Amino acid sequence: MGVVISGIENFIYLLLVVFLLFKIIASPRKFFKVLGDFPILTFLLCYTLFFSVMVGLSTSNFGALVRFKIPFMSCYVALILILHYFLSDQGAKAARDKLNASRNNPSMYRPTETNSTTN
Repeated sequence: MGVVISGIENFIYLLLVVFLLFKIIASPRKFFKVLGDFPILTFLLCYTLFFSVMVGLSTSNFGALVRFKIPFMSCYVALILILHYFLSDQGAKAARDKLNASRNNPSMYRPTETNSTTN
């Protein structure tokens, strides 16, 4: 039973990645623009690639690979879902609006000054 559930889980991951690859192939400029505008996505991509390659190269036991993928999968799934959102039309519009608002109002990222009286 556990093997069947694991197979279904991996099949869902595969479908998410395939759909994401179709979106990236359809608009690669949009993909790189999203990565450039949101550094957390670049970090997630680099972390997942580095972690998966290092664990894959250093582990020869497939049972251990299943356990070692646990810290990697949360970042991997988050990256895939966030990229799906930002590469959709609705997500692209929301990202564009947020970036324009932050560029037009740079004070929104500055800490507020506290009023202190000195004698």
